[in-house]
Amino acid sequence: MLKIKPLIAALALGMTGQAFAQSTQTIEVPVDVYSVLQFGQPIAKAVFPPNAPLEGKPYFMSDNRVLLLMMQSGADPVQTVIQLEDGSMRVIDLVPKPGASGSIKVPGTEAPIQVPDPVVPRVPAARNPGAGVIPVLSSILRGAQPDGWQEAALTKKQVRSHLLRYDRVQATPLRAWVSGNMQVLEYRVEAVKGQASTLDPSQFYRPGVMAAVLDQSVVDKNRSASLWMVWGGRP
Repeated sequence: MLKIKPLIAALALGMTGQAFAQSTQTIEVPVDVYSVLQFGQPIAKAVFPPNAPLEGKPYFMSDNRVLLLMMQSGADPVQTVIQLEDGSMRVIDLVPKPGASGSIKVPGTEAPIQVPDPVVPRVPAARNPGAGVIPVLSSILRGAQPDGWQEAALTKKQVRSHLLRYDRVQATPLRAWVSGNMQVLEYRVEAVKGQASTLDPSQFYRPGVMAAVLDQSVVDKNRSASLWMVWGGRP
């Protein structure tokens, strides 16, 4: 019998007992490489047990419809609770298996989507990240240098020109990586005047952006977020 690390923080989702009537899904995931879990609608919350055997944080991509995570080598199976935008809940047992596919469509997560007015103004949606973008982001999120890319220093002028200002949040560029005419920019996203705001990667899309990744979805006076944006041409 598999030894599943149980989720003990489920109450943090604020769900009803009826919501917990959902059955558990088992999904095999690879180890030491990123798993790309694709959902049919945006993820509202994802809760893992304390000390879950993950390499770093999980990341949200593609309008919060993709969860990017990496299991540690030798990790036991772990349970996560996913709350979707329509309020439904999924309990998923992630079972590490060497050689398992890293691209996974989670079944039974499709639903009509009613997107509320965003806190940050939306811009025209960019295409989903191509196959070549995921390895680049994976390396950067691990703190490694992507093959064929170089880190480039940002001048004060470039920081000012790439600064993103909105009514309730501000994103300040910190680092940059370049390869040919492609560029990755890392930003620190902070709340303006400490106002709590909910973030979505798509809210930062603009023409030329291939992908945007956030390490968390809420900023306030005590919390900031990291944002990585991949450009198909220099911004």
